[in-house]
Amino acid sequence: MNKNRRTKPLKIDGRTRESRQIKAITGKLTSDPNDAAKALLRGIVSRNAVIEREIYNRALTEDNLFVDGQLNPIVDKTLLKYQNASKSALVELMKLEGAKPSDNSPEDIFSDVFDD
Repeated sequence: MNKNRRTKPLKIDGRTRESRQIKAITGKLTSDPNDAAKALLRGIVSRNAVIEREIYNRALTEDNLFVDGQLNPIVDKTLLKYQNASKSALVELMKLEGAKPSDNSPEDIFSDVFDD
């Protein structure tokens, strides 16, 4: 048996920035779950937008948008994963915000950007 394997749950001692963030998020989820969920979803969308742009810009500037005549797998698969996660988070955020969808489904929020 591996002696280095943890058998007890990891305790958060509050000394690191991450542990303070976890404590704050946990507290907000307890006191006001709706606002906490909105904030978390906004964070997901914001971070994903930056990552999406970086993936795309790197592919363009490094001239590797296409590899052997095919769309670069990083752009093709990884970028799509971030875009789908952002889309899902935006749809959930719209629901929490009580936003009324237009005549189109909320799933069509990206129809102006992406051809379906």
